[in-house]
Amino acid sequence: MKLTITEIIGRNVRARRQDLGMTAAVLGERLGSAVSKDGKPWPRQTVYMMESGDRAMVAAEVAAVAEILEMPLMALFAVPDDAGAVQAGSLEISWSTLEAERRLEPSAYRNLQQNAEDLQDILQRLQTSYDRLIIRSRVAASNDDEFRRWLTERYNEARTSQAAKLAKAQRLEPDSDEVAEMVKNNPSPVMQAAGDALRDVEKQARDWLEAVDLPYDPANSDGVTITAHPGVGLGVNFHPESAATEPAPRGVGKKTKR
Repeated sequence: MKLTITEIIGRNVRARRQDLGMTAAVLGERLGSAVSKDGKPWPRQTVYMMESGDRAMVAAEVAAVAEILEMPLMALFAVPDDAGAVQAGSLEISWSTLEAERRLEPSAYRNLQQNAEDLQDILQRLQTSYDRLIIRSRVAASNDDEFRRWLTERYNEARTSQAAKLAKAQRLEPDSDEVAEMVKNNPSPVMQAAGDALRDVEKQARDWLEAVDLPYDPANSDGVTITAHPGVGLGVNFHPESAATEPAPRGVGKKTKR
């Protein structure tokens, strides 16, 4: 498929705007105040025309869009994979001008694929490590009121900060329903981790004992007890003094039902 430079810029603008959860009206308002002589906002229709490639932009507008969308200027010119050719007026732009990677030999692409596969392996290992850490935090949150309060405060502080950041980008009130929805769909890393640790403490503690191999070490190889905490959930406790001389089978331990 042949695309024009204007269409490529428009596609990248739309993708970035949607990633940020920014409306066309907000982008138009900020563009208008930045580049319009009278400061009037761009109508949404103008923004849509720009994103579809039906309205070309001058250099100042391109730079302003990159700044407003918080993206590198050259990212606006990133060529999509489905572009068979790129046109600028009557001139077809060569791939050497647009992207050096387009000129790689097949062997180089194989190396890139291998790197991608290695990275995927690393990501899976990191996810496993993350899951284990979250399980430990959930266990601690079940047993320790002070830690659970700290974790809750940390989540709320991170949520407030994320709401303020998104509200500023959208020019909305931080406590509005629109911002609340954006925060829900775009949690910060601290929000995500704290929320994962606090979520479904009771269910996760029970699932953990039933479905996950317990890590055996000299400090806590056995003697697992589930204790009910009214209004909180289940606490998972280790009792090294009750450990058997040999490791107990998976999931074995004293369970106190609610």
